Amino acid sequence: MVLFRLLLRGDPLEGRKVLNSVCLTEEAERRHYGSEPVFVYDPDNDANRPVRGVHNNIIKFWRIMPDYIREAFTQSFTVGLFQPEKRLIEKQWLDLLLRMRGDICACSCGAQGFITGSEHDDEGRVICPCGEHYAPPLALHLGRQRILLFDGARLFDENVRVTGEVVRNKLNPSLWGLKNLSDEAWDCVLPNGQEKQVAPGSAVPVFNGTRVTVMGADGVISGDI
Repeated sequence: MVLFRLLLRGDPLEGRKVLNSVCLTEEAERRHYGSEPVFVYDPDNDANRPVRGVHNNIIKFWRIMPDYIREAFTQSFTVGLFQPEKRLIEKQWLDLLLRMRGDICACSCGAQGFITGSEHDDEGRVICPCGEHYAPPLALHLGRQRILLFDGARLFDENVRVTGEVVRNKLNPSLWGLKNLSDEAWDCVLPNGQEKQVAPGSAVPVFNGTRVTVMGADGVISGDI
């Protein structure tokens, strides 16, 4: 419930069915939220769909959420409502949220979205609401993390501390790097086989095929998303 409210800014059980109650009495609330709850996006029951003009946030954010987040909420608020054993456990949610953070991409206009929830053209480019079409960025695959390396993207450690950030070369903006913001040096191997150590404050060149070791975790930059 809390995650749904945070991510979609609305109530997962408040839709047309609830609004149609002439008076939301205590008995009606028990029915809508206790004995007869219906998820607003229940695939088998559309009686409680969000109402445009009232539940605009849910309608907007549900559309752009990655499929795996929508599926997790659907499971939790359908079969999971009356069968607690069918609900996702904390570890599953943490894994999904980590994956979700790695799905964030950005257009040159500054708008951010999820790579898996965005529209794509016939050439596989992401279609931004501003009208721009852009190629998906390279990604860093590091342990359990997958981070899309767009301008300003950040790398976090397990304590949610920022350890890296994608930056542009000041002299040549077409060259990008992953700046080391941690307290430890990183090791990297460029696509041509050259090995180098990346001290704190320095950057790893963002090239397809670059390998990097960050705080003991081995990773690779590639176009695989």
